Amino acid sequence: MLSPLAMDKKVGLFISWSGEVSKRIAGILKDWLYNVFTEAELDIFFSSDDIDAGKRWSSDLAERLQESDVGIFLYTQKNLDSLWMAFEAGALSKHIDTGRVIPLLFGARVTDLKGPVSQFQGRRFTKDEMLKTLAAINSCLSNQKTEKDLERNLGFSWNYLNEKIQLILEEEQRQVEGEETRDVGEVLDNMYSLIRTSPLYSTSFAKEISELLQEVKSSHEDVSDLIEQVKKTLRGSYLFIDGEKQAFAALIAATMRARREIRSTRFSPMAISGNKNEYGQAIRARVIGTSEIKPVQRYIRIIAANIPEKMRDIETYLEEFPGKNFELYLTRNSHSFEMVIIDEEEVFIHFYGEGQVIDSTLNIVGPEVTKNFINVYNQLHDPNYSDVLKLEFKYMKRNEVDKFRHEIKDFFEMS
Repeated sequence: MLSPLAMDKKVGLFISWSGEVSKRIAGILKDWLYNVFTEAELDIFFSSDDIDAGKRWSSDLAERLQESDVGIFLYTQKNLDSLWMAFEAGALSKHIDTGRVIPLLFGARVTDLKGPVSQFQGRRFTKDEMLKTLAAINSCLSNQKTEKDLERNLGFSWNYLNEKIQLILEEEQRQVEGEETRDVGEVLDNMYSLIRTSPLYSTSFAKEISELLQEVKSSHEDVSDLIEQVKKTLRGSYLFIDGEKQAFAALIAATMRARREIRSTRFSPMAISGNKNEYGQAIRARVIGTSEIKPVQRYIRIIAANIPEKMRDIETYLEEFPGKNFELYLTRNSHSFEMVIIDEEEVFIHFYGEGQVIDSTLNIVGPEVTKNFINVYNQLHDPNYSDVLKLEFKYMKRNEVDKFRHEIKDFFEMS
């Protein structure tokens, strides 16, 4: 038999948003729900005022996800591809029934939902659908309201709620095209803080990651070593990023937050210069430093000498990096993936498609799995495993650049 304390437990309701419009809707919805139910029945979490600025992606948020019984995810036309909302929905669905993970759409269609979020039963903002949402919350209460009570409460307050929401949506519709959107890199940078500190680390981590890698193995035969390293790992967190724009935004954000050491590769038969110059700028910032950020203690880069155009990237390094903590390894071997390791904390595995620098990305966080991948990375430039040319820029003098340039060109010509 439940104790009185257990029976009086509040229902934890998590409201997720992304962007100014859904944030404003979240505030209105929170106040409205406290009128339909009571503060004695609900504990509503809305990050705008329940977590201090700068702490949104922290253990506080992870604890709130763990404590929530229902999640409402507020989607508008502008945040349908929000990665952090998708992550929150996935994290919540690990411990509650998927029927209580509710994407609520404002000015968008259910069929507009993308990626993992599309597995949940989306609802448009209508009176009937809001009644279903209230019923889902009500089902978690110890002392549930009757269906007639819910219908009566909704009938009294629907016009007020709908009018408030429609005013916001009309403002959104009037906004000019080209309005600045939230920087994806910032979003993913903040998301890293959550998955790094989150107690939601998966104990089935190795199995889940191995299955993801097995799915791409048919078109990327050389991932077997990666799968083996993952199988040795017991704990960690991961995020699958689909699309080149999002992947580069995540990679640039990680590059800029690195504290000590970065290891990266460029096996793809495409140069960075002329394709993804913003990533090249991030590399430069972490090797040389800026007025706002110090250089890392060590930057290692492996480049496959498989196309002459990559000399453009290397020319930039020869011009700017002599005397810096930069190590370049040229190799004759190519692979169907890229690997970037940030400090000893996270790994990016990129798979590239035809005509793309990056097609999809697996971002893995955790010191144990990172240590295993550092072993794989070291083998990629080990002369015992492949023919490599090593250049340590720390000891390179300006008057020696031409000599190294000729050495590099000879290596490319022989590849």
